[in-house]
Amino acid sequence: MNLLTFLGTASYSPTTYTLADKQHTTCYCPAAVAHFYRPDTTLVVVTDAAKAKHFETLADEISAVTRPVAVSIPDGHSEADLWQIFEALTEHVKEKDELIVDITNGFRSLPFLSFLAIAFLRLARQVTVQNVFYGAWDARNEANESPIFDLTPFVTLLDWTIATDRFTRFGDASDLADLLRAGMPPGPLMGKDLEARALGHSLKDTAKAMENVSLALRLTRPLETMTSAAHLTQTLAEVGPRISQTARPYGLLARQIQTAYQPLALAGAPLARENWPVNLQIQLDLVERYLTQGQIVQAVTLAREWLVSLLVYRFEAGSMTDYEGDRKPVELALSNVAERVRGGSRPPRHSRFDAALQALPDHQEIGKLWADLTHLRNDMAHVGMKSVSSDAVSLRRRAEALYPRLSQIGQTLLAEVL
Repeated sequence: MNLLTFLGTASYSPTTYTLADKQHTTCYCPAAVAHFYRPDTTLVVVTDAAKAKHFETLADEISAVTRPVAVSIPDGHSEADLWQIFEALTEHVKEKDELIVDITNGFRSLPFLSFLAIAFLRLARQVTVQNVFYGAWDARNEANESPIFDLTPFVTLLDWTIATDRFTRFGDASDLADLLRAGMPPGPLMGKDLEARALGHSLKDTAKAMENVSLALRLTRPLETMTSAAHLTQTLAEVGPRISQTARPYGLLARQIQTAYQPLALAGAPLARENWPVNLQIQLDLVERYLTQGQIVQAVTLAREWLVSLLVYRFEAGSMTDYEGDRKPVELALSNVAERVRGGSRPPRHSRFDAALQALPDHQEIGKLWADLTHLRNDMAHVGMKSVSSDAVSLRRRAEALYPRLSQIGQTLLAEVL
């Protein structure tokens, strides 16, 4: 484990730095941190002037507990200097190192650059940042004791932000669920402390609710997505305040999650006939959402099934999920129209919905759309393993071109709700 710290050219006054039950009297906060944690190496980031003024004094003070190494940087008077500083901060840290960072004496833009370097190192080199400290000399008491603040939670704020963005934009809850579970109190504490137990259950339930809706979205399960999104939004409303007391970043980001998933939630049973119009609207919105997120396979898969569901509703069939009884007859009627529109020679296979479909003003466009959706879905399902197949860019372009046609048919057939 190593310590990364900074020195400027200011004059530092002696004080007793305190951290929990530890204390150390010194002019340099990094000296206190080094004595508290005894790192293998202490990387001291210094300009030439700072090195001449302070490095030897600090090195003498900490050499018994760590190996001090000066990391030279320019003064930072230009953008090029700032990039050199960033590179200096990162090149001395090895892959999978464990790191403590002290930013007490960072000057100008160094604290900001150090946080960026931390984020870079954690991702690019899998560095574990154990703590980020700031010695608050200005907050010293009458006994000249200066507290050391632990800023580590602000490092994880970036994790929360990225994880929330992945969940709200792409439906991937894995990182966000991990962050929530990481905040659960230890098992023994949950066993004897009612508040800790309630917090632990809240974190666990929220993580599970996020994972459920995430999995339903990934596997193109629209009905399950609606019920899971409803459960998630309800869970967020019920336990959000409790979680926010411990996981502060969650409280700042919870509204963003609510906003993203509330439109997908259907509180009632999705298959109850009175909910079919709302159900169909949510499914159509999901198609657009998938396209926006670049999840083309899910978008096309759902779009084809949505067209069948729309006609099941329009023809007042008995069930949206009864394939043999209702969905298959609708598919047959669609295929019959599609074959007729393209001038094919295949004889039609009778469906009880043939007349109802042909009576619709847009039945020819519906037949064309059905054929295009089916061809596109089949092309994707064969994953390019055919002598004639579309490339990925073409598949995406075709999928995006189909959505306005799909939406227009929905508006025509369900104008009162869509």
